Amino acid sequence: MFRPLVPVVVVVGGSRVVTLAMLDGGSTKDIISSQLVHELNIPTTKREIRLSTITGETVNDHRVANFSIKSLDGSACLDVEAALVSDILRSVTDKQPTNEEIAEYPYLREVVIDELPDSPVDVLLSINHAWMWETGKTIRGPKNLPFAKLSAFGWSVMGPRGSRCDGLDVTSVFCIGADEIDIGATHVRQAGVLLANGKKIRRDRCSLVALEVDE
Repeated sequence: MFRPLVPVVVVVGGSRVVTLAMLDGGSTKDIISSQLVHELNIPTTKREIRLSTITGETVNDHRVANFSIKSLDGSACLDVEAALVSDILRSVTDKQPTNEEIAEYPYLREVVIDELPDSPVDVLLSINHAWMWETGKTIRGPKNLPFAKLSAFGWSVMGPRGSRCDGLDVTSVFCIGADEIDIGATHVRQAGVLLANGKKIRRDRCSLVALEVDE
């Protein structure tokens, strides 16, 4: 089984690292691996978050972090705010398909990915950023075979591999819903919007521009 993985550059201040991001249309909260947070010394804060997963719902304090990601060629940039810090991403066995594997499917002949051999998955991008991966370019094949989608970060290949067996009896499910609980705070940050003094200001760290958002 191929999962939708794309190579990205995680940027925090003057530090950057190339890694893999998973595009998860079933989640409403972004995730970054605790290992990468430690490696890049990314500042974190704690927030009380209601977290809904396949195992149920909990309300706890969770570490969150802000960072930016870019495409390998630098043409796309995305600010990610208050991503959950978790060690779950590196615990799964998902690997990026190679171009050699993709070549086994003739209908995907125009798909070329930037391979990151043995790279872990360090970021999960939620449905909040779907506009970055829904470019309209999709290549579909026969039933029960993988298809390819072109995102702002490059091609991703996803879906079943047909008759090929991965050789693993492992199931991984990422479908996360999260709500921040921040009652009575002077500043409330939600979905990339800072609410202060009755005004909504959206800060974009990529373009370094502050835009006022209409009510």
